[in-house]
Amino acid sequence: VRHNSANTRLCDSLFHVREQDAVHKSPEGSPKGHWKPLGHPEFLESWDGEVDTFHDAPTPEIFWTKYHAHRRPFIVKGAVTESPAMNWTDQYIMDHFGDEVAKVEWRNEDRLTDYCGQQIKGKYIHCPQDTIPYVESRTSIRNFIQKSQTDPSWAKYIISQMPDSMG
Repeated sequence: VRHNSANTRLCDSLFHVREQDAVHKSPEGSPKGHWKPLGHPEFLESWDGEVDTFHDAPTPEIFWTKYHAHRRPFIVKGAVTESPAMNWTDQYIMDHFGDEVAKVEWRNEDRLTDYCGQQIKGKYIHCPQDTIPYVESRTSIRNFIQKSQTDPSWAKYIISQMPDSMG
């Protein structure tokens, strides 16, 4: 598992054993969990119970008044099972949508490169020479699938909204 994927080397220390004054430390007064990875123990205090689950989408009135207005999450189980996309293969996607162009970026969740060479909270952020800078580029969906299948080091993901033609 890469804990600092901005660097081509694997991080040699897991998050929970890193020094306490690491870059991920939140500024005073920040909400619990701010700048922390998902699943960090600070999130436990914010647990507000189970998320409502539906087997059919809620009505527009319920969605807007109960969920959207209160920024409350919910789950719709089985909603996608009726979609034709459930049976799409990589080959089907390449045959039908391969020429569509999508924005891609490196799997660089830590975004260390946003801070290279800067002083953050009195600490200089040094990035090794093999640090991969944040770069957003474009490629066809066909090329994305083919590169992903043949080159494991080509660790990118699509960040664009998929075209309407994909349904």
